Amino acid sequence: MKGAAAMLVIAAALYLVYAFWSPGDGKVYGRIYLILPLFLLRDLMFLQWCRFSASRRPEMMALACLAPAYVLPMIILLPTKMTGLVTAFVPYANDGLGAAANLAGPLAQVLIMGYILRGKIKAALAERN
Repeated sequence: MKGAAAMLVIAAALYLVYAFWSPGDGKVYGRIYLILPLFLLRDLMFLQWCRFSASRRPEMMALACLAPAYVLPMIILLPTKMTGLVTAFVPYANDGLGAAANLAGPLAQVLIMGYILRGKIKAALAERN
């Protein structure tokens, strides 16, 4: 929790600096400082899920699952010209979309992963008691 909280505080500070002191159209790309921490938080929660799943090598399992999660959407969506959906699956700020649309995909992934992790933690704690 401390690592995730520190990461979110640093990202918020960078976003504020970028949003207020960036020239004109460059402010849109300051959203990446909000989007990237959400993806990193999702990845941290997935790693914890792997650990609570009693995997033999949770770090390798997480890496094997998360690497395709960043690559496959680009491989599938870009050739099909579905670039509007790319922001929901990879940390990318699209200037053609509003801030809410850029943040909807990552936020949904974080909330879903948090719910799944919560269930796994409850099950793991129930087994110990």
